[in-house]
Formats: sequence, structure tokens, C-alpha cells
Amino acid sequence: MYKMVAIDLDDTLLNDHFKITEENITTIKKVLELGIVVCIISGRSYSSIKHYIKDLGIKHLCGSLNGAIVTNPQNGESVFSQTVNPSVTNMILKDTGLRHIHVNYYHDHKVICQEKNEIALNYMKMTNVEIEFVESLENYHKKALAGKLLLIDDRDRLDALKKKFNDAYREHVNITYSKPNFLEVYNKNASKGEAVRIIGQHYGLKPEEIIAIGDGENDIFMIEYAGLGVAMGNSSEEVKSKADFVTLSNNENGVAYVLEKFILNNSN
Repeated sequence: MYKMVAIDLDDTLLNDHFKITEENITTIKKVLELGIVVCIISGRSYSSIKHYIKDLGIKHLCGSLNGAIVTNPQNGESVFSQTVNPSVTNMILKDTGLRHIHVNYYHDHKVICQEKNEIALNYMKMTNVEIEFVESLENYHKKALAGKLLLIDDRDRLDALKKKFNDAYREHVNITYSKPNFLEVYNKNASKGEAVRIIGQHYGLKPEEIIAIGDGENDIFMIEYAGLGVAMGNSSEEVKSKADFVTLSNNENGVAYVLEKFILNNSN
């Protein structure tokens, strides 16, 4: 029997209106009542996901910044944390600055930006998190290490940067997409898969006892780690090819479908 479920947030548990449907909420609460560990594993900052965790009644460890931080929601304390190599951060900030590419800089549970532009304002609206604005990210990073960098731009421009950064920094960072125009950069030793491993071990669970559900390239790490890796129906073909099972889309209660099929239907 599966004893833990790791669930991505955006485009997985959340529908296109950034809401958790009543069906998903009800189903998750039924799973929690069975004593199953339920954890949210997101690319977002903890400050942006904690209200969802509270609304669902989840008390288990959760992962934010693509697993760079694992937090205990009962006290807000981090039990695991990894930052991006400072020299790599510095080079990426210089390169993106020259190309005028928007960067979200994540430090602990904060999101920092250099320019109060439409991209930043839309991100705040989407995630319901306040952004702190500074004059220079290059100066800011000298005193506050990055847990993650998020690059937001057109896909073609991001594809070129992804290749360049992978060629130069692949030994130090993971570089993955969470959305078509969201390119995430985070520590090589951090990933959603690593967060699921850490959380699973915390609760004494083996990979084969875990279900992981996601839609993005950054979810592949946990989809491959879990005993049952699930891709959403709205996932790319690349993500679906890595999964053991493909569920319905995020607008069709795909998470609830998985939990009903593999946990609730087997508990009777």
C-alpha cells in the first residue's frame, strides 16, 4: 500500500485559475484521515504555499524552491536547505542583466526582484506573495545567498540560456522548466526528487511506498524517484514518458483521480 503522496502545486493541484477544487480538497482530506503522508513539493517559495497547506490541513513536511528547502509547516522551521553556488549566481545575474531577462531571486522564504515591472506584478498576483524590490540583485546576493533563481522570458531566449548555463554550470546547478516561460536554476544537490527522498526517510518510508504527482520538467526528479510516478494529463510528452501513469489534467481533478484509484479504492 502507498503510504505517502508528494504533489506539485502549479498546473497539478491548482487548476488554471490557481484554485484547489473542492473535489481535490475532499479527496486529500480523506487520504489524510487514513494516516497517509501528504506533502506539497513546489517550485514556489514557502511563503507562497503555506496557506494552501493550512487550508488542506496538512501537517507533514513540505518542499519549496524545487526542493532546495524542506520545511516543517507546524513551526515554519527548515529541516533541509541548499543554496546556489555564489560564483554561479553572480555569473548568471551578470548574463541575464546584459540580456534584460527578468529574474526572481529567492532567499529563504522571500522573493526579491530588481525591477517593479509587469512580470513581477503578474507573479505577485499569481502566487499571492509580496516581492521585495532592490536596486541591484548583484549587490543583494553578496549578503544573501540564493535558494533559487527564476528566469522569466520568451521560450526561445530561455532555451538559448538553458543550453549556455548547462554547458557552463552543469556540475553546480539543476536547470529545469516549471512552466514554458519559467526557467529555474537551483543547487545540483537539491531537487524535488531529493526533497521527496528526505521527507520519505523522515517518515521511515521506502520509494516504492510513495506516489509523486507533477506536470513540469522540474517534477521529473520526483516522478522518477517515487514507486508510482504520475504525470498530469496537461504535462508535456517528455514528462509523460517518464511517468508510470498519466492521470487527468489539472482542470479535471487529476490529483483526486490518482488518489481515488491507487489509495482510496484499495483501502476498502
